[in-house]
Amino acid sequence: MWHKIDLRIPRNFKALHYDFEAMYRYAVDISRGGLLEINFVDIGSDSLLTYIANRSRNLRRFRVSDFLGITRIGIFEAVEKFPLLEEIEFSFWCIREELMKGIGQSCPNLKTLKLNGKFYMKSADKVALTIAETMPGLCHL
Repeated sequence: MWHKIDLRIPRNFKALHYDFEAMYRYAVDISRGGLLEINFVDIGSDSLLTYIANRSRNLRRFRVSDFLGITRIGIFEAVEKFPLLEEIEFSFWCIREELMKGIGQSCPNLKTLKLNGKFYMKSADKVALTIAETMPGLCHL
């Protein structure tokens, strides 16, 4: 149990009395290192990613979308600690070459990369080339 955490908060939900980051941390703690998949939708922070990365080295699937408090640097630093990742999905406003290079170098088992975001037209080719160069085992893009 507690191999997957998928806490989706409806946009119209009034979360005044709930600490969702505390809920994530508690779920990670009771997974006791057995967490295999986590989905962040609408909530999260770099400090929460660090907390998870330090306690969930066996993570296989990682999804982040529609967040406000998570940065590309936070994602990069967390992904470096997830060498067993097989699937990553990002939905955010800007995909950059540096992030893709870091993911490719840190996650040799990566088989699926889902990106939903905007690319700067000047860097779209560089992002594609970086993915091709650093993710040789990729089966789904």
